[in-house]
Amino acid sequence: MRTGLALTALAAVLLVGCHKSGTKTGTGDGGATGATGSTASSGGCGLRTCQSANANCGPIGDGCGGTINCGSCSETEFCGGGGPSKCGGHVCEPTTCAALGATCGKVADGCGGTIDCGTCATGFCGGGGVNQCGDGLLADGGSPSCHARTCAQLGTNCGPVADGCGGLLDCGSCTAPQVCGAGGHASVCDVPHFADGGSACTNLCLQQQSCDAGSTTLSGTVYAPNGADPLYGALVYVPNGAVQAFSPGVSCLTCSSQVTGEPLVSTTTDAQGHFTLSNVPVGANIPLVIQLGRWRRQVTVTSVAACTNTAVDAALTRLPKNKTEGDIPLTAMVTGNVDALECVLRKIGVDDAEFSNPAGTGRIRLFGAAGDGGGAIIDTGTPDSTALVDTASTLNGYDMVLFACEGYQHDKPDTELGNVLSYANAGGRVFATHYEYTWLYSPNTWQAAAGWQVNQGRGNAIVGNIDTSFPKGLAFSQWLDAVGASTAPGSNQINIAQWRWDVNTVNAPSEQWITTNTQGVNSVQHLTFNTPFNASADAQCGRVLFSDFHVTNANTTQGKVFPAECTAGPLTAQEHVLEFMLFDLASCITP
Repeated sequence: MRTGLALTALAAVLLVGCHKSGTKTGTGDGGATGATGSTASSGGCGLRTCQSANANCGPIGDGCGGTINCGSCSETEFCGGGGPSKCGGHVCEPTTCAALGATCGKVADGCGGTIDCGTCATGFCGGGGVNQCGDGLLADGGSPSCHARTCAQLGTNCGPVADGCGGLLDCGSCTAPQVCGAGGHASVCDVPHFADGGSACTNLCLQQQSCDAGSTTLSGTVYAPNGADPLYGALVYVPNGAVQAFSPGVSCLTCSSQVTGEPLVSTTTDAQGHFTLSNVPVGANIPLVIQLGRWRRQVTVTSVAACTNTAVDAALTRLPKNKTEGDIPLTAMVTGNVDALECVLRKIGVDDAEFSNPAGTGRIRLFGAAGDGGGAIIDTGTPDSTALVDTASTLNGYDMVLFACEGYQHDKPDTELGNVLSYANAGGRVFATHYEYTWLYSPNTWQAAAGWQVNQGRGNAIVGNIDTSFPKGLAFSQWLDAVGASTAPGSNQINIAQWRWDVNTVNAPSEQWITTNTQGVNSVQHLTFNTPFNASADAQCGRVLFSDFHVTNANTTQGKVFPAECTAGPLTAQEHVLEFMLFDLASCITP
């Protein structure tokens, strides 16, 4: 299975079809007045006109930082329905007196307006039927009568409606985005029906502008919190509504359900972290969201000029270092005696203040491994992993759980195995290194995911081969080139220190990322699979990652107070591997 935000499909799903909507008071003449509407050239800047832009409604950019008002549309059209800044489409088509069979009085046109069908030469309006002239004489010679109807009787809920006796009823108004008569039912509220299935243009949609050539774009590079390492597969979008807070705790969510704020335009980053966002709304303080799973940062671009590219400052396009800057997945870090995995999180830029005991407020919460294999602690109050995995409700409160190598094989009790299995199946993310295969190779968890044959061998240095046979594997190799972690550009290889041999093969639908076939070692060094394992793709919402090499190479972490166990300097090649995989683990699940 593949994980992460698909580079084209998801972005396409998130694009919201937008239509400009103008006031219904005649047609624009293309003229403009005032400080933002002058059609003269000024200071060497040749202003565009409504005619040159082929626009007949709404505001457009004049090419010099100002705007021109190109007018509004007729009763039956909306701005954008005929193309960018052009009238067209079908919102509501008014009816006629003839179509209604009305010969007198005022009647509703079905679109929130009225039609005057005249007066009666003889008799009275309603005397011959609804909005029809007649003397209204009853068969028994009684007095003329006309029984006015109600909005409820007529099945209407908006606009003026004829009562059938020459009068009008006020049946109320509609709440946006609904429009009176827009669904094809006279005097009934509904959302406008557009040919392309899009929704009515509101908020920042109104600030999108057509260009003579090209588009209004934003471009930049998304980085890890350290501001140095580019990120692949991050979603970048302009929201057209309020971005909602994430619901706490593990849950089975689709990619689209984790994205809120009604994305107006969106794209995803390539293997070098680059993005270009097209058809961006023009103006000041344009909001921008950068998201990868439950990593998310919301920023504001001070100014976006029409029909040109605006480069977004790199300080805005990195993921958050701390909770005040944005969202960081709530992560349980089970520290190991031989593997300082928590130090990778620190090197990718997460602030030290975000590392705490479980009772603290940090987004990275430390537990020691059970028994004597525990690693670093926050203080003497740091609990061991039983406080995490013995109780399902505690475990299910975390977005991700990372198990670093304890230094020896410590098989886990069935209750804990069952809790971790259920956690992953419910949408949780599990990361395990080396001896933490004890969470995975049991018949009670994921023995079927790989060809496990533990403790076959170990060594200090070996060359790993990147599997580029699937799209994300290829992107992974290209990303390693971009950060300087591969043995050479285009080699699809990486040097691995402290390798271990516990897996021979993977079983579909598991995915192998790094393998070895040298020094007589034919191993899988890195594998992932989505959960529940072997479920249909649309039922999978969790993810498990196993790495069979260490970050550190000696028993140096036990009992140390974080961050004393961490080394300084840039990330090593295999720390970069774990960096990529940590973000891949956090990303949304896609087949």
